[in-house]
Amino acid sequence: MLNNLNITMAQWTNNFIVPMAISAVVIAAYAALCTIFLKNASENAKLIPVRVVFFMLIALEVAKIFYLIGRDGNFYPNRYPIVFCSMAMYAYPIFCFKKNRFSDVAKGFSVLPSILAFIMFAAIQYKYNMSIMQVHSYIYHGSMLAVAVYLITSGLYRFEFKKFYPQSLAVGGYIAGAAVISLLIGGNISVFGPGDPYLGFLYNVSGFAPGICIMLVAQFAAHALVYGLIELGMRRGKRRRAAGADIADPSGNAEPAEPAANPSDSVRGGWLKCCLIFCSCSLLPPPCPSSCVSA
Repeated sequence: MLNNLNITMAQWTNNFIVPMAISAVVIAAYAALCTIFLKNASENAKLIPVRVVFFMLIALEVAKIFYLIGRDGNFYPNRYPIVFCSMAMYAYPIFCFKKNRFSDVAKGFSVLPSILAFIMFAAIQYKYNMSIMQVHSYIYHGSMLAVAVYLITSGLYRFEFKKFYPQSLAVGGYIAGAAVISLLIGGNISVFGPGDPYLGFLYNVSGFAPGICIMLVAQFAAHALVYGLIELGMRRGKRRRAAGADIADPSGNAEPAEPAANPSDSVRGGWLKCCLIFCSCSLLPPPCPSSCVSA
């Protein structure tokens, strides 16, 4: 397999295994520590780690733009922060500073798309040698994934199947809007065209407009799959609890008291949901490495 990819085991280790292992440890530590230390805090206090990441992402984005301009003096349309992986950066301020009626949609906007973005990013990293831009990309995508995991494990975002429709509409609207903006900026299709390192395969396979449609259908399917599986799991859990209550009081003369919620059970359930989402998103077709080029 490695021979077919034209890379050595050393490159595979240095470009993918080691940085991914470090990223996994840091992401898990961020989500676990924030969840544990802030489990009894107010919602406003729980959002402080998200605010920190938001300002860090802004700094990383600005630094990347200035670095790329300084490197070659050009500012191509695909260097504007409107690509798929920039989505969460615009959602954070909607919910992490002041609660409003769009807060819950913005939280969901920061969960599934962030996980998808990280998987798309990770799918082709074995072919790129580590550099300043690669380190930047690992920090950027890893931070988004860490926040997504934390929003789930802390209970700040709760999955309900009725949310799947507005969430998929919000993400689809962003994708379509970003595609239009990319055309207006440079009069070309750089952002979602053949030169894009993550989404170029869509264009190479089908062309620009069909490629965008494929993305819209794929994200809709991803939302339906994830929210549907979680909803089924929650309903199954409710049936088990109801059956347990019937066993505890077989006479049926009195309504059994609802057991007190155990915070550790909530946290454990959050991690299980994260694993389920990550596995579900991984079932989607990843970017084709042979049709993508380095940023």
